[in-house]
Amino acid sequence: MGGRVQLIDLPPQLNVELKAVEERVYDLVKRSRGKMILTQEGEIISTSYLTLVAEEINETVQQHGQITFEALARRLSLPVSMIGTIIDENLGSVIKNCRLDNGVLYQDSVRQRYKAIIRGTLRGATTPVTLDTIIRRYDLQPDIAVGCFEELLSEDKSISGEVERSKKGDRQQTFIPAFYKNAREQWISSFFKSNGFITNAELEKLGVRDRTALTFFDKQPLFLDSCIVTESLVAMIDGEILASIQSALPLDAASCINFSSSITKRDTLLLLQQCSGLEAALSSKPPSAILLEDTIVVPISFCDAFLLKYEQYATKHPKSVPSLVQEDSASRARRNAALVSECIHLLKEWYSDVFTTTPALIEHIANQLRPEMDRIRIKLDKSLFKESIGGHVSAKDRGKAFQDKFDYIFLNIYFFNMCLQDAPGCDASAKKELDKYLCSTLGPQLSAHTILQLAIENMIRVPDNASSTAALSVQSR
Repeated sequence: MGGRVQLIDLPPQLNVELKAVEERVYDLVKRSRGKMILTQEGEIISTSYLTLVAEEINETVQQHGQITFEALARRLSLPVSMIGTIIDENLGSVIKNCRLDNGVLYQDSVRQRYKAIIRGTLRGATTPVTLDTIIRRYDLQPDIAVGCFEELLSEDKSISGEVERSKKGDRQQTFIPAFYKNAREQWISSFFKSNGFITNAELEKLGVRDRTALTFFDKQPLFLDSCIVTESLVAMIDGEILASIQSALPLDAASCINFSSSITKRDTLLLLQQCSGLEAALSSKPPSAILLEDTIVVPISFCDAFLLKYEQYATKHPKSVPSLVQEDSASRARRNAALVSECIHLLKEWYSDVFTTTPALIEHIANQLRPEMDRIRIKLDKSLFKESIGGHVSAKDRGKAFQDKFDYIFLNIYFFNMCLQDAPGCDASAKKELDKYLCSTLGPQLSAHTILQLAIENMIRVPDNASSTAALSVQSR
């Protein structure tokens, strides 16, 4: 088929330099008045050749029914852009009974066949079907199928349903038959009204992508990230929490949400924030409840009742509390752990009905009660300590008694020392022995008396043999 030649093939055939050939070709193309063109690839093509190309394209389409621009470009060794130009200029004249859609040239009969296939599939569908499924099942050309699909949905009134899609022209568009959509909405409505909620996971199983498009709500529901909840369910949860506060029993509010395993912790917290009764209980002055770990509601009345009962229990079962002296972090941690363990044991014993059904509550509540339990233990231990040193005697009387005894011992030491200095005929060795005697008798008595008084005033336990210990320490010096 003549009418086409490569520019670089001319110099060897004409025995002329390429530069001279190029100049002559440019001049010929200019004077041809459109009958010849020079492509960017360096080919000289006549318009008559392009007409022959259009005829060949027409024959190819008539033979195969459809063909893409890329396939034609490979077949005719021409750029895709030039193929598009040739088809645009000859469509309807040389290229007959054909259509052009998204880079695909096809006969009208192909489009009619595609429409018939898609129409029949959509009319007979009882469940959602994607366009991609139809394309793969019937081996359709995607570009043509997308156009036929969208045209049918906009023009054919016999197809009852709607399309869920991410964007127009997407082969993943999903057709939802009207019968299926109505049945689905009835089921969702029934489930939602019966249970007061529905999760996003359940909606996704049913093919609902846009939950805000649901229209069966009687009242505006609460849209959370992972579910939809009715106002009546929020009120019911709030009522259970208030009942627990009034009965002075702790409650894990998450247990009131019977679908808590299907929603996120953030949604659980947002749902509890909608409970006006709980918010009022937490924000009142003084509050009637406290919130632990975001979901555990503990009534203040429960804490008061437990601590009162614990104080009675601790009075009957006294223990020595090491917090009466300064302690390091390790011993403090051991004491705290012992108190928490004791609290857990007592909670299980005194409130077995509550903590057998909700064991997760107990440790958090025990940690909350521990500081007050520690305070009670310290208070009782101080009381017992004072009784052990004569709790009936006032601090003023104890101070006077200490001062009197201190003065008595101190005067004895003073007079003894004066006698040593004025004693006639007492040499240095004798005085040294008498000094030792003084330090081993009256000195330890004064030290022990002072140490015991300081221990009493500072609530520090001292061994019963403190006096002898002080004496030995002095004698060792």
